[in-house]
Amino acid sequence: MRTTERTVYTWKKRYEREGFEGLKTRKKTGRNRRLSDDDLKDLKRRLKERDYWTTREVRNLIEDAFDVEFTLRHVSRILRKIGMNYQKPYVNDLKRPGDAENILKKD
Repeated sequence: MRTTERTVYTWKKRYEREGFEGLKTRKKTGRNRRLSDDDLKDLKRRLKERDYWTTREVRNLIEDAFDVEFTLRHVSRILRKIGMNYQKPYVNDLKRPGDAENILKKD
């Protein structure tokens, strides 16, 4: 087992203070999420009401609906988390002739 001396010392201290219970894995703590699971479900429902959203529009929706501010980068993470993905629309050239492939094949 590869463990640092410091870790062994920490385990020893916890064992002396709390017994065997002190050595069990503890739940990781951290910052509370600003959008709950219910909020994320509600956000996804709202997003499905319309076909096209920009990240800025989603950020504004989150600010208005849930009174929470996020960066654009984090909004894109939230969208991935709820199963939404970023898709760039395919641009059609209006000047392109309908049979462009055939014209190119002839040349």
